[in-house]
Amino acid sequence: MTKSKPFQMSEDLYTSIAVKLSLAHFRIRLVTTALIGVGAIVIGSFMRDVPLAAGIVIGAGLLGLLMAVFSGYDYRTIHRAFAKSSKNRSFFESRTVSFDDEFLAVDCSNGSAGRYPWTSLVELWLEKDYAVLFVSAHQFVYVPYDALESGDDLNRFKDHCRNAEQHIRQHVR
Repeated sequence: MTKSKPFQMSEDLYTSIAVKLSLAHFRIRLVTTALIGVGAIVIGSFMRDVPLAAGIVIGAGLLGLLMAVFSGYDYRTIHRAFAKSSKNRSFFESRTVSFDDEFLAVDCSNGSAGRYPWTSLVELWLEKDYAVLFVSAHQFVYVPYDALESGDDLNRFKDHCRNAEQHIRQHVR
C-alpha cells in the first residue's frame, strides 16, 4: 500500500473547493432565477402604463439583482458557517492517505479514519496541484499531489483516479 506524507487542507482551499461544488449546483439556481426574471418581464410587459421596453428592463434588473445576491452568498456562507466554525477544526487537521489497487484510505491525526473502495467514488476532480475525490455528494477526500512521496506514487495514484473516472462514467452517471 502506498502512503503519502502528512498534509493539511487550509480553510481557504476548503472554501474554494466548496464554492466550486456549490457552483456546480448553481445551474439549478440559474434556471430558477431565469424563470423568475422571465416572469417579471412578462408581468412588466402586461402593465398598461409601462411600455414593453421598461418591463424588460425591470425584469432584467431583478434577474441581475438575484444573480448578484446568489454569487456572493455562497462564499460568505461556506467560509463563515463551516471553515471558521470551531466545531470543524478536525477537518483541517493533519492527515495521510494510503492507496492500493482496491482502496483509498484516509488516516487523520485525531484518530479518525476512512477506507473507501475506488469503485465507491461518485465524482473526481483532477486539478493541477491536487485531486478531490468524492465519496458521496457532499463528502470528499482532498489529496495534494506533492504529498505523494515519488513520481511513481503520483503516476499510480493518477492511474487509479483515471480508472475510477471510467467506472463513474459507466455506472454512476
